[in-house]
Amino acid sequence: MARAGKTTGIGRDEDQWWTSLDVNRMIGHVCTCQGAARTSVGRCRLRLFCASCLRLLGDKQSPSSRQCVEMLEWLANGLVSQAEFVQRLPEMVVIGHGQLLASMYQRSPAQAAALTASYVAYAGGEAQDRELSQQAATLMREIFGNPFRPVTMTPASRGSLAVSLAQAVYAERLLPLGHLDSKRLAVLANAMEEAGLTNQAILDHLRGPGPHVRGCWAVDLILCKQ
Repeated sequence: MARAGKTTGIGRDEDQWWTSLDVNRMIGHVCTCQGAARTSVGRCRLRLFCASCLRLLGDKQSPSSRQCVEMLEWLANGLVSQAEFVQRLPEMVVIGHGQLLASMYQRSPAQAAALTASYVAYAGGEAQDRELSQQAATLMREIFGNPFRPVTMTPASRGSLAVSLAQAVYAERLLPLGHLDSKRLAVLANAMEEAGLTNQAILDHLRGPGPHVRGCWAVDLILCKQ
């Protein structure tokens, strides 16, 4: 969740990461500081950010549009190969967000993420532009965490119960927005705390208001997706 403060771009000031609504600058920052566009994990996160942004449109999406978003999530999570995704592009171009996805494939991951955020704000209408931009910025923080203070976990702090609970959180999303169940996340946080996890950043994020989506940095850390 964004901290209160003025809207600004991203420089070297950590506070700016928590207050900025400039999604393009945020994308540029994680790609520069974390090398997001150069690693498989980073590209996965950028694709999940794109999918979560598109889900913000809610009932403005047709069933075929949601199908396109799901296909993008499958690609991000390795459930379909890039070759399969490309093979489906001609079909998806004529439905829903297909044209956008086709354009995304021809661009760098960072460009695709920026394009998607702009597309969502535009498709939502002028009245929703600022609101959708704010939600997109919140999703960046949800998926990429705090690039100024990366969090790590030891294998012992995960545990089989935590991993099982985290997998269940991902499996039982609240559709069509694709949010993770906050009650399940709270149970996960409690289980990890009882197992001896003392990292407050992880516990606070799991118990935070969200929204939480696939790609949530804390859940992915538990599942060794980082």
